[in-house]
Order: sequence, then structure tokens, then C-alpha cells
Amino acid sequence: MRTTKQQYQLRPIKVFVVITNCLLVVQYILGMTINLFYNIPFDSIDLKDGSFVAKTGLAFGYARTSDFLSLQLHWLDACLLIIMSIILFALGIKVRAKIVWKASLLLFLIFSVATVSGAAFIAYAGSNYYSFSMATAFIIASILCVYLLFYVYTNTHRMVLTPLDKPV
Repeated sequence: MRTTKQQYQLRPIKVFVVITNCLLVVQYILGMTINLFYNIPFDSIDLKDGSFVAKTGLAFGYARTSDFLSLQLHWLDACLLIIMSIILFALGIKVRAKIVWKASLLLFLIFSVATVSGAAFIAYAGSNYYSFSMATAFIIASILCVYLLFYVYTNTHRMVLTPLDKPV
């Protein structure tokens, strides 16, 4: 089987979609580890005064410098997921894969909402609203990533608007 230029251009998208799905699985495992084995000391975090942005910024700082490794990795994985969605967006634009760049833009928004909700969960002493919004955003992102995974691996012949069929 000869590799066409189109297949060569789609290879990075496939790799990044698989990596994004793997990062989502890691994010789920880390989130469950934090939920089951760690109690966030809301009393020791000074979040009494200030605006939403100030409290959320302090919560990001707490998650980043926590002594619990799973919380630090959970925060780092959230940042990596946002970066992966930006990379997928750029690759989708480059290859003119409309579904890929639209889905990656939606993933960027969903990951951003989930990240801010996670920080707000810490900032507002374990508010159930922020926990629910974080979990809902994660579930929607997981469904979208699995859809993107199946789309990329089953519809490669229809992904690019302009076929590039010269062998490489």
C-alpha cells in the first residue's frame, strides 16, 4: 500500500487524538484518586475575601504546590489537555479537516470550563455546583474525544476537503 500525501498529513492528527484520549484516562484516574484518598484542607487555604478571579488564582496556586502528588499531576494534566486541544486545532486548520478543528475548538472550551470549575471547587470550599460542572465538562469532553478518535480512524478518506493524492 502506497502512502499518499493526504495520509502523511493526517498522521499527526491521529497521534494527537490518541494522546488526548490517553491524557483523559489519566485525568480520570487522578481525579478519582484525589476524590477517594485526599481531603482538601479548605480551612487552611485563605480564600475568605476577594473576587472570583482572585480566589480561583489562589486555588490554582494551591493545586500546583500541593503536597499531594495526584493533585499536582491532575492540575498539570488539565493544562496538557488544553494545550493538546490547541495543537489539534492548528493541525485541523492546516489539513483543512473541518470536523477536527471544530471539535478541538469545542474541546478547548470544555477543558477550560473544567479547569476553572476545578479551581473554583477548591476556592469555594468544595462547592457541589463546581464539582458537578467539572464532572459534566469532563464527561462531555470524553464523549467528544472518543467520537473524534473514531472519526479520525474511520473517515480518513473524507477528512480533507482537497484531496492530495500524490505519492510521497
